Amino acid sequence: MSEIKTKDYVYVMISTLNQMVNYIPLKHFEFEDIYNLTIAKSDYVDNSRWDENLSKILKKDGIEFNYKERKLNKTKNFLEIIALASTE
Repeated sequence: MSEIKTKDYVYVMISTLNQMVNYIPLKHFEFEDIYNLTIAKSDYVDNSRWDENLSKILKKDGIEFNYKERKLNKTKNFLEIIALASTE
């Protein structure tokens, strides 16, 4: 894994109840750019709660990272946000 230069990659993560899928890559790799996609005002879950928990766990494990958050009003905006992240 040390041969992979992850700083050359953009990591796009999605707020999810199962934050383990975001924790593992953030723990093992150093990304230059990190984007977090989340649904604002979800009728189902409080995504900010899961994001806050992930940040606390990573910090506790000594992993510092900064990400750019993109809030989606509805899931239909998902592809627009991914396209935006790839052009910045």
